[in-house]
Amino acid sequence: MSHPTLLWDSTQIKGFGVADLHYLSKRTDFRTAQTEREHQAAAFEARGYNKIGSRVYVSGSFQFRKTWQDSLAFALRGPQPDGMPTYYFVPKAGKFERQIYQATAHVGYALKPNKWRTDLQMDYLHHWATRSVDPRMEHYTMQLVLKPSLSYRLGTLQTTLQGIWGYANAQTNLSYKHTPYTFGNAFPEYHYRTSYGYGNISLALDSSDMRQYDHYKGIALLGKTHKANWELLWHGEYLHTQQNSTNDQRRMVGYFVKQRFSLDAFRLSFFGIHHHSNPLAIRLVAEHKQGEDFNGNMRSKNYLWQQSRALVGFTKTLQSTTHLPKEFGVETTITHDERTDGSTNHYMQRTWVDVGMPLAITYVLPAANRIRWTLRPSYRISLHNELNIPNTQYTIFSTGIAYPEHYYYGTNALSLQTRLAYIGKTSVRYPFGLYIDLGWTRPDGYHGEIYPGTKYYSGNNTALQLGLNFYL
Repeated sequence: MSHPTLLWDSTQIKGFGVADLHYLSKRTDFRTAQTEREHQAAAFEARGYNKIGSRVYVSGSFQFRKTWQDSLAFALRGPQPDGMPTYYFVPKAGKFERQIYQATAHVGYALKPNKWRTDLQMDYLHHWATRSVDPRMEHYTMQLVLKPSLSYRLGTLQTTLQGIWGYANAQTNLSYKHTPYTFGNAFPEYHYRTSYGYGNISLALDSSDMRQYDHYKGIALLGKTHKANWELLWHGEYLHTQQNSTNDQRRMVGYFVKQRFSLDAFRLSFFGIHHHSNPLAIRLVAEHKQGEDFNGNMRSKNYLWQQSRALVGFTKTLQSTTHLPKEFGVETTITHDERTDGSTNHYMQRTWVDVGMPLAITYVLPAANRIRWTLRPSYRISLHNELNIPNTQYTIFSTGIAYPEHYYYGTNALSLQTRLAYIGKTSVRYPFGLYIDLGWTRPDGYHGEIYPGTKYYSGNNTALQLGLNFYL
């Protein structure tokens, strides 16, 4: 319930709560070099809403997740999104353990009932991670984001203007238990590097901790309206992120920024639903990111990144008033990614499209209990896949990261996701739910050239998740 416009419509409800407990196990043979082969996770999530008096209402969510990763290489980092340039990496794969705490707190106050409302949302993240193979990593991230907003209602039109401000601190420590791995040419796979872009790397071992300080600023416009049987929601957002990477503590005199990366992200989404005996839902999403760095050692720009994504989808419900309602739809997502590293002349550009068909059927049992089965087959098609690296600029990044990515995104792939869920009531009248998720992906195979000294990670991917829900 973090959308202020939707929360306004919830003020007629005294309160509710949902809790989820689940376990996830994945095996990913078809992957990039910076993706783990084995992944297990146990998580607990809870969210809820409550109204206090006639004008104050609060909502919030909490998640704790414990993950175990095996056979993860080329990524000694925390939750840093793909595309950010500055991180440690090492060819030697290892085991990682992570703990993630996420919390959202939201409070709203009706300045003038049914006219003006003010809200404040706070998002908090703490991520801790370790690696048990040399080089041994310890990483933590703390992130805090504040989102104050002001909402106004005029008839059926509801609009919200929201500000975004936040910061994050991260630190990555590396150490060796076995000294012979730290020098010489006997064990090169244990030597870690620092990435500063898409090919620009430092080969020297850096004994200092990597510290990263992020700042976020942005604005969002959200709204909702309805006309006749149509209901429309929209969300437009701009977010600027600046990440300063250094080996120094920020309070030190002469604090030196090794790399500064600025990222501008734009997002626009629409969701429309036609309320009828057989409802129709339409979803449109457009996103664009563009970023550039300033390298402190080179005293110039070096790395450029652009990524765009568009999604179009619809879902239609049939026989919604019967004991066996059915749903079908189509979703199409197209993604374009482009990265340039000036100092090493690495250039990558790729475009792919994913076409999915969500299907669902629900069996309504007596006492409003339900069994629901969903199935989503999808197919990913590579439309353009270009990687240019001069022969004189080959490094471990080129052969270990860039080319495996090139093979992965140049491969078409078939995926199936399905869920079987049951929602019923316990003897104490509170509903509960059980569900099982299965996922499967099979690549068609890469039909281009596999270059010497590079690796193509092939095979099928499988995923299993078991979960339990409680509703209050």
